[in-house]
Amino acid sequence: MMSSRPPARAAQLNRGALGRDVDGAYRLDMGSWGSGLYQDDSAADLRNMIATLANLPATGDRILEIILDNWKEPVGLDADGGPTFWLVIADQFERRGIACSKVFEHALSAVDTGADLRDLEARGAEQRDLKKRAFTPEGRTP
Repeated sequence: MMSSRPPARAAQLNRGALGRDVDGAYRLDMGSWGSGLYQDDSAADLRNMIATLANLPATGDRILEIILDNWKEPVGLDADGGPTFWLVIADQFERRGIACSKVFEHALSAVDTGADLRDLEARGAEQRDLKKRAFTPEGRTP
């Protein structure tokens, strides 16, 4: 007797346009393979989310509100990945011409306070990678 059920397969993610799982939660698959801004799974997920949201007829403040409502990880500058969160949004908003002063203020604060470098260091970045991200001679020094 043949079964009408398909053969068992490895679990597959069923995500909607905003990256939500079937249960409605935003899932972060954590992984990092370098010190570049987008060499991180969360950063890549966030870039994809912004690409979708940028098509909405909404202000930058509203798009940021939607992102914050759907992002379930801490986004403070002292949180793991928080500085990268703000830098990715600032980069994507700038590339897409989306104005939102709050985004740019947080991103500049991440750089000015060195939170971005501390976050990378806490995630295991090597000194040579941190030096690549630091500004010299007028800005930060490695």
